[in-house]
Amino acid sequence: MTMPTAKFDYLAPVALFVYKRPWHTRRTVEALQTNDLAAKSELVIYSDGPKTDSDREKVEEVRLYVNSIEGFKRVTVVEGRQNLGLAKSVINGVTDIVNRYGRIIVLEDDLLISPHFLEYMNTALSLFKHNSRVMQISGHMFRVNFSKDIADSFFLPYTTTVGWGTWQRAWNLFDTGMEEIPLLERDKRFHQAFDMEGTYPYFEMIRDQQIGKISSWGIQWYLSVFLKNGLVLHPKHSLVRHLGFDEDATHASRDTGIYADTISNSTVGAYPEIIEVDSNAKEEYVRFFRKHQTPFRRLRNKMKYLLF
Repeated sequence: MTMPTAKFDYLAPVALFVYKRPWHTRRTVEALQTNDLAAKSELVIYSDGPKTDSDREKVEEVRLYVNSIEGFKRVTVVEGRQNLGLAKSVINGVTDIVNRYGRIIVLEDDLLISPHFLEYMNTALSLFKHNSRVMQISGHMFRVNFSKDIADSFFLPYTTTVGWGTWQRAWNLFDTGMEEIPLLERDKRFHQAFDMEGTYPYFEMIRDQQIGKISSWGIQWYLSVFLKNGLVLHPKHSLVRHLGFDEDATHASRDTGIYADTISNSTVGAYPEIIEVDSNAKEEYVRFFRKHQTPFRRLRNKMKYLLF
């Protein structure tokens, strides 16, 4: 069952995290400005400091641009003196915003946004603000060719890092210490569920995060949501397209073949009335990832669970 679009009680501030990509940043902002709600929304831009002297020129170019942005209710630019890295920048920025406003919409500097993105995000953030099990709103959907009978939006147990929103109540459950990892190690079924039914190496990422091999707020957030049996609202058709897989990308190791290559020009017409995982949507979503596994990864995952 679905409920119709609801009016939002108030507009969430938009946090945009930028670094050293002037062209990407400009395209992200210009796409955001096509949203009717942009002029009524506060935009807070977090500009990370240069990591090296060679980065300084592009960082300054980005800052020159973002300090000239208009078309929003208010634009605030937070310029970091030191380089925190994306993970720490996002954690600090999101924490600051949700503590002040209660909710947030999060973007990075390499995303194209649908003209209906802010309407969808604010509607969903208002609709599900009191449902403690709903912990995130996703604006992105992978290249899944869902069946016609799948609803405009639905709940899955999987988080996203590509155009999303949340509330203070959910973000307060973010566990950066990852103290519950032993639960995944002890329980084979729990472990496999965390790895999206064995189709994606999330546990491996958690291990890499734990030993400092990677620095990802996203995998920590997914673990936090997973351990709370949390839900994430997803659109059937993506309202966000990723731009950032080029030589300037700081985190460019993602599988570009699974990300949305187009964005929807339609509004999300209905939202779930029942707060539970849409089993049909989940089945098709997991099938998509299983299909896109490399033969080596498929064999490795199969052996991992057999030997667990």
